[in-house]
Amino acid sequence: MIQNMYLDNQTKLLVNSQLTQAFPLAKGTKQSYPLSPLLFSIVLEPLLNCIRVDRNIPHIKYRTLRLKPAVMLMTN
Repeated sequence: MIQNMYLDNQTKLLVNSQLTQAFPLAKGTKQSYPLSPLLFSIVLEPLLNCIRVDRNIPHIKYRTLRLKPAVMLMTN
């Protein structure tokens, strides 16, 4: 059921009061869905625990961990 919620997702951006063409969403959780915070935590918490234990995680390369500024996307 959860997987089906994320199949074939598309969104549009509002740029200069105009909607862009729809484009596919490949990553992330849907905003305003009740399960989004839970799904985010389910993925993020184990990752942060691994980083706390050992910063050398195979196949993951990063220089520093930073929070990106929030970006609002309006989806339909």
